[in-house]
Amino acid sequence: MTQPVSASVAQRIHVLIHSGHYLPGQLLLLRSLESDLGVSRSTVREALIQLSCAGVVSKTPGESARVPETPIPEPGDVPPPRPRTASPPPSSPPRPRSTRLISQVEQEQVLARLGPRRGLAIDLGCGVGSWTRILANWQFETVGLDWAPQAIASARRASPHLSYALHDFTRPDIDAIPGTAKADLITARLTLHVLPRPHSIMAWARTRWLRPGGRFHLMVPITADRTDRTGFTERELMVLCDGWKVLDRWYLAGHRDTKTACLLLAPEKLM
Repeated sequence: MTQPVSASVAQRIHVLIHSGHYLPGQLLLLRSLESDLGVSRSTVREALIQLSCAGVVSKTPGESARVPETPIPEPGDVPPPRPRTASPPPSSPPRPRSTRLISQVEQEQVLARLGPRRGLAIDLGCGVGSWTRILANWQFETVGLDWAPQAIASARRASPHLSYALHDFTRPDIDAIPGTAKADLITARLTLHVLPRPHSIMAWARTRWLRPGGRFHLMVPITADRTDRTGFTERELMVLCDGWKVLDRWYLAGHRDTKTACLLLAPEKLM
């Protein structure tokens, strides 16, 4: 008998927590995991129950769970759920990878708007480096920055020829990191809403990190009410873009009542 789907999904979530994509204290919503992993809500629910029993997540009231603040077991240390009938041992956990699935349509939409200009691209909140590698394939020089050591380690293993570095995003001094001169392009793909000082990051990008003529590609979830850092409201996004000129704006389809806003920005004073 093959491994239950819920067990495979539980392994994927476990590896992603361990790799730093889901942060300590972060709320894991069923609807978000369902969309990210491409499985049914009942499968996600079963996977979270398994992870809760193993001490990997803490169940919360309602249909959600939270990443513990305390250390969790290594992915290989958690026993699989007991099968209903005899079955061979489950396969090892998959390699860490981002659940922020990058479609071909999304890539084409971004690439068409960037135009022919190339140079240094800084990927804020790069995670395991999926988007950084795409930027490199587009002939950008790239530096991926993230706050999670596990994520940076995974990114370096996946693409050792690219540059990745840890960064405390409450500080403006990314220019002190080797390779991070003023950038021609800065990207923040589905990360800005989980960082503690998003308005400061936008201001630093505008005044310190971009070179004249540089661009900022921002991608954020849009929510009706900002709770548990799941996204920004439209009004919050307008405030966030204060001091920037919106060169283009488009939306990607989200899950049910959510959508994702994509913006290409330039500092107003440089236009």
